[in-house]
Amino acid sequence: PQVTSVQERMSLPGVTADMWREEHSVQVDELFESQEVCALFFAVRNNRLVCSKKPLPTLPAAQGATTAPAPSAIMYFVRTDPEPLAYGAPLEHSLLYGQCRGSDLGSLMQMLSEVFAPLLAARNAWPESVQNEFAASMNKFMSLLNDTYWERKGKVVLYVPPESLQADPATLAQNKALMHRLESITIHWTRQIKEALSASAQSDGGAGGEDDDADADAD
Repeated sequence: PQVTSVQERMSLPGVTADMWREEHSVQVDELFESQEVCALFFAVRNNRLVCSKKPLPTLPAAQGATTAPAPSAIMYFVRTDPEPLAYGAPLEHSLLYGQCRGSDLGSLMQMLSEVFAPLLAARNAWPESVQNEFAASMNKFMSLLNDTYWERKGKVVLYVPPESLQADPATLAQNKALMHRLESITIHWTRQIKEALSASAQSDGGAGGEDDDADADAD
């Protein structure tokens, strides 16, 4: 039923029923049955339906084309329930889906970061353990989406998760799950900054080496 529900919601331009493969069904099953997978992305590439657990890049303009092709579309399915769904369970309140059109993932990132992520982070109806697991998964997914978007623009922008930090610091410090999420994002930030500084140093070093060689030749 979950596979059928996703197929019925598939509205990508150019997609046909014969493009669906068994591997797509397996990935959809993982979306609803595995806590390790919280989102799937679909797109039509070279008359094939491709599916990924990570945000998909858009197609570049065809080589030699005089005009850019119509913007490609990406369809996303995000599971909002951190617990695996029972077989045949309704998806109305457990699945967010839609399309992202254009040359980048900006609209998708904006919608998720400004609408859905804060909304889901504020849900208090779940048991605390379930809410903590979902918050960790959402932070991981949004961080990946943020990194993918800005990397394609040649920039490093740190993702700040929508955690509620308005309570007393001493009280917050006793929340082990929250501390673990903050520690994880801080480690990720540290890795991003180190990689950016390393790339910048290599770039500056390469440029400096060329200038030194030019000065030596001039002498």
